[in-house]
Amino acid sequence: MTDTAAARRNRRETPDQTRESILQAAYDEFAEKGKAGASMRAIARRADCVQSLISHHFGSKDELWNTVTGQIADDWFTDGGPLLDIEEPTEEDLRQLLMTLWKFWETNPSALRMMSWRLLEADPGQGAGPSSAGFQRFHKAILRAQSNGVVRRDVPATIALMTVYSTVTQACLAAQAIGEPSSEVITADGVVGGLIQLLKAPTP
Repeated sequence: MTDTAAARRNRRETPDQTRESILQAAYDEFAEKGKAGASMRAIARRADCVQSLISHHFGSKDELWNTVTGQIADDWFTDGGPLLDIEEPTEEDLRQLLMTLWKFWETNPSALRMMSWRLLEADPGQGAGPSSAGFQRFHKAILRAQSNGVVRRDVPATIALMTVYSTVTQACLAAQAIGEPSSEVITADGVVGGLIQLLKAPTP
């Protein structure tokens, strides 16, 4: 489609529709190529719009990236956020939290790839962005679970958190890579159940 044809199409869309089209296109492009490999031109092509509209709605590629990854964080907190804030979590609360984390990444494979890109391309000078607050909430949830005797205290909460997060995300990535047979090898119950056992306080 030429820029003129794209411009005519864009005039038929509302600003909100155009913005959503750009966001979906950016989501797909970033998931496939990461921020460094993605281009505003390719995103405009996917969104079937002129490139100037992306700048109009989002400014730079960095701002568009932060918007998309921030939305992923918001979606996760919609699903799992309440479980992160339980004051005295039980083992069942922890199990539900880990199952929710698993289901979120399992049903959002593009989001999982994008957050993997985020870690691979992290710029130490820019901080963790939207992910930072999420990790802090998760860390506090682990600390409360330790205080309540649900998670062993002889392991630092940060190590317990990274064990949980990396195990779930890597298992979901592996399941995607293996394909259909993965349902018999890598299961939510198996991974989450194993983590619960691993995190339990050792029996005297």
